[in-house]
Amino acid sequence: MKQIKIILTDFKTLIFLMSLIGFGPSAYAVDEGCWVDLYQQAPYKGKHIRLKGPVKLKNLLKVKGENWDKKIESIVVGPTATLTVFENKNFKLTYSEMINHPVLMKSLGITKQDVLEDSEMIFRANSDISSFGEYHFYHKIRSLKIDCVGAGKSKTGSATNKNCWVDIYDDTSYRGNHRRIQGPAKYANLSNVNGRNWDKKIESLVVGPKATLTVFEHKNYKLTLTEMANHPDLMKSLGITKQDILENSEIIFRANSKIHGLGGFQFYHKIRSLKVECKR
Repeated sequence: MKQIKIILTDFKTLIFLMSLIGFGPSAYAVDEGCWVDLYQQAPYKGKHIRLKGPVKLKNLLKVKGENWDKKIESIVVGPTATLTVFENKNFKLTYSEMINHPVLMKSLGITKQDVLEDSEMIFRANSDISSFGEYHFYHKIRSLKIDCVGAGKSKTGSATNKNCWVDIYDDTSYRGNHRRIQGPAKYANLSNVNGRNWDKKIESLVVGPKATLTVFEHKNYKLTLTEMANHPDLMKSLGITKQDILENSEIIFRANSKIHGLGGFQFYHKIRSLKVECKR
């Protein structure tokens, strides 16, 4: 028994010493920059709460004692947080998941266009959204997730490559509004790219010397028509033809590409998601 007491005493001492040098409970402190502010009115008005991440809320019926279901109208995302909002409870039954349930789709009257669009949006660190009306999410949010990005890393968790970037413009010949996307990066939708909505708005672009850009005609890089060729029953239920399959809905632009107008690629204001990959 004496030996056991000595071990316990030594363990407590060890914990105390570890806490002094930063390896105790303090080493697991909450990331102070991982938070999201929610407001019930635009812009940033009405009832307000701050949620600290990481957190997953399957429904918003009781958030800090109040019902926030379909009531979020503006948000601010902290410097190390990523927010994903869903139009449905439980983060599921988005339109893209319903392709596995053709009978349900038919009964709900879900169309081909519905399937090609998802019902979730991702807002990255430092996003500042004054109103969800612009994103067709006016009082629609029913569940959400907050993920935390590690300090000292890029949004994708890897070191920044200075030559891995893509410049996007909303007019031809590199004119109009402009944003630089630092790679590597993945945008499942373009509703918020560095604080601006770029959904279906990219018209010209420049790819950096160490970057490869893949652009998609649909959100979430998936459910392109060519992928649907592996699901003949789904194709039939959605009325997709052979001609649809022959056309692709993604394009890859290699390093140093300069595209003065996407109209020549039949991608005029069609880009809805993208990936930027980096070369060593």
